[in-house]
Amino acid sequence: MVQRRVLSAMAFVTTLILPSTAATQPFSGGLPGQIEGAADGILTPGPQLAGDGEAVGGTVAINHARLTDAHFTTLAANVVLDDRLELSVAQANLGFGSSDDARQNVFAARVRVLGSADSPLGPAASVGISHRRQRDFGLERSLGASQPARRNDWDTMLTVGTGQQLGPAQALLLHATARYTRANAGGLLGFGGDRDDSHRLQLEAAFHASVSPRLTLGTEYRQQPDYLPEDLGDAWWTAYLGYATSATVHVTAGWQDQGRLGGAPRQRGPFIALRGRY
Repeated sequence: MVQRRVLSAMAFVTTLILPSTAATQPFSGGLPGQIEGAADGILTPGPQLAGDGEAVGGTVAINHARLTDAHFTTLAANVVLDDRLELSVAQANLGFGSSDDARQNVFAARVRVLGSADSPLGPAASVGISHRRQRDFGLERSLGASQPARRNDWDTMLTVGTGQQLGPAQALLLHATARYTRANAGGLLGFGGDRDDSHRLQLEAAFHASVSPRLTLGTEYRQQPDYLPEDLGDAWWTAYLGYATSATVHVTAGWQDQGRLGGAPRQRGPFIALRGRY
């Protein structure tokens, strides 16, 4: 009995560590789940949608970062229809204390205009729109930030990207996003403010590398506007190492930097993320 359990445990560990014969292509296990629900990134979406080419598919994800003085947690889910339309929903929570949380809901839709799930490294593009709803104002007030111009808003985005295969399971993937927005700190600190109240074009970019069918690493950058006098609009960035335990489960760990949020010291620290595909 003991020997049987030991053999079962060894088999389980082997399936986690060694790539399966069915997953031998670059990015076979996919990429991390984006904090706002879209596919293929932590901070910024990739041009491909979250599905795997089936009529209906999608992902669910949870991300948690322990920053200098705060915690940042997001829950997200999406569904993709016929590899053409992606609908997503997410909730983000940023807090410096139990009474100072800033919560935001994000509802988004994206349409693939170029590329296919069958060619994850080929040229791809998608366009999307999202509606953001800020839930709390306690955090900004505690940090001395002025009242944002509005608590609900929308933004639009265009994402393009392409990849290059370097070996049997090795490849590079690059993508960039142009986002038309007036969201302070991604919407966590409201929209617009004393300095300006119009939408601005913000740029985002990401680099992902497939080391093996299951192992990926990457870095991302996301520009932020500076509407509030107390918020400097520092860009967000992250670096990560991801591992796919199977074709459907992806675990990610890395370092996240959200700059000086609302006048607070620079907020950066480790994060962990879990993404599941269905």
